[in-house]
Amino acid sequence: MARALRKEIAAGKPQSRLSHAERRGQLEEATLTCLARYGAQGAGLRQVCRDLGVAPSLVSYFFDGWEGLLLSAYRLLEKRALDEYRQIATMHGTARERLDCVIERNVSPAWLSDEVVGAYIALWDLSRTMPELKAEFTRFHRARRRIVSALFSELTGTRHRTADADLLAAGFVVFLDGLWLELGLNPRNLQPRDAVRMCRIWIDANFLSSRRAARR
Repeated sequence: MARALRKEIAAGKPQSRLSHAERRGQLEEATLTCLARYGAQGAGLRQVCRDLGVAPSLVSYFFDGWEGLLLSAYRLLEKRALDEYRQIATMHGTARERLDCVIERNVSPAWLSDEVVGAYIALWDLSRTMPELKAEFTRFHRARRRIVSALFSELTGTRHRTADADLLAAGFVVFLDGLWLELGLNPRNLQPRDAVRMCRIWIDANFLSSRRAARR
């Protein structure tokens, strides 16, 4: 979307035709691109506007300054991920098959792209001094944790989420995030197929053994 806006500007097309939502979306996309390219220290409101060829006052019209734009950009990234998690959770198939889809989604090229990984790391760095952004990171983790917990409960044949399933889901989401970061930052250290296998072993170790114990 950021590239589309730059093309419009270069072609001299009037931007007034853009809707409010489209303009916000383009600024959010441009912010993610800027964060991935320049990092937490190099990115800024003026750099985003310079990349797009727009005045900083445009950002002030749509967002509550730089921090407001950062929050909105992170929420866009968060929404995309959660939409995929929720879509997978409601797919046909067994709980194990849907968990496999969650794992494969985490190591897909789209989510391991430099733009996504770079923007996420920059936002995490900024969240250390932005309480509201840090709170968004927490909400994102908990939302994924609830989805995975429900799949774990289904995997064990229980109708409702349990404390054990919630605890295992918390650990699994952290494990997934760690593998995703390693694949994104140091792709030579680990192959996506090996990360998928590690996740499957993790699930087998925690759930196959518990089912055997329950049958004794």
